[in-house]
This record gives sequence, C-alpha cells and structure tokens, in this order.
Amino acid sequence: MSPEQVRGEKLDARTDLFSFGLVLYEMATGQRAFSGETAAVVQDAILNQPAVPVRQLNSSLSFKLEQIVGRALEKDREKRYQSADEMRADLELVRDGSRPAKGALWKWFVAPGVFIALALGGVLYWHSRNTFRLTASDTVVFADLSNLTGDRIFDDVLNTALRVELEQTPSPRHSTAFA
Repeated sequence: MSPEQVRGEKLDARTDLFSFGLVLYEMATGQRAFSGETAAVVQDAILNQPAVPVRQLNSSLSFKLEQIVGRALEKDREKRYQSADEMRADLELVRDGSRPAKGALWKWFVAPGVFIALALGGVLYWHSRNTFRLTASDTVVFADLSNLTGDRIFDDVLNTALRVELEQTPSPRHSTAFA
C-alpha cells in the first residue's frame, strides 16, 4: 500500500510503481520493506519510516538497483518514478550491466535441451527393452467375473464383453474356452 492509499488520497499510476517497488524490495532482500505487528504500525511505517536500504540487507546487489528501489519507495509521489517506462529504462540499464556474454547465452538453452533429449531417449529405450510381450507359447487364464454391484443388468455382461474382446485379438494362435 502506498502512502497516498494510507492517507485516502486520489490514486494514480505512481501508486502502482510504489507497489512494484515493494515487490522488488522483497525479491532483493527476502524481507518486507515495512512491517509491524498490527496494520496501524505498518501504516505508520509506510507514512513515516524509511525502508532499510536493500544493499544493507543484501550486499551483493548493485548500487543502481538500490537507487531504483529507493526511488520507487519514495513517500512523496512527485519524487517517485512518474511512469513505468521511466522505471523500466532504469531496470534495463541494471540488467544490461550484469547480462552474461552473448556467446555464453546458448549454454543456458542448448545444454538443458540436449540433456532432456538424452534423458527422454534413455527412458524410451529402457521402456522398449523392458516391455512385457506375450508370445504364441504363453498361456493366459481368465477367471469368471462376478457382478457384485447387486444390479441385475450387469449379470454376465463383463464375461461376455471379455470373451468378445479376446476373440477379436490378432494373436497368432488363440483358443477361447468359455463355459
């Protein structure tokens, strides 16, 4: 919630930028920018207390990112980012400064793809080698099925359906012996 929301003032896009700043803060530090035991304490912190600088909680972050988050969390919306485009431009500068070299980027896409393809191929090969198949010399015995539903319409339907299905199998040799 932005300071202007707490005060009940008219809201605009800068309120959303404050909220986005809160999300960035929490992503960067793992903590909320403003916290407290009650809603009133949190609202007071939003209105009157500065957030702890992100680099104080996570020293691996860049100074530029700290500036972006700090500006997004400005209490005075006139000092805050005035548009999402303005904030995006600054975030892209941070991203471009820490982007991996283009030559190394393919490793992040090709290597996992090759690994997945090899794993899938291995699983398919293993499955094809370990699939149980009946031969002409195998014997399959089926017992009668009993209708335990209590509904007379199912009496002998399961046995009949199984017999019809087995008679249609394309096995090299089959013998149907149903009583």
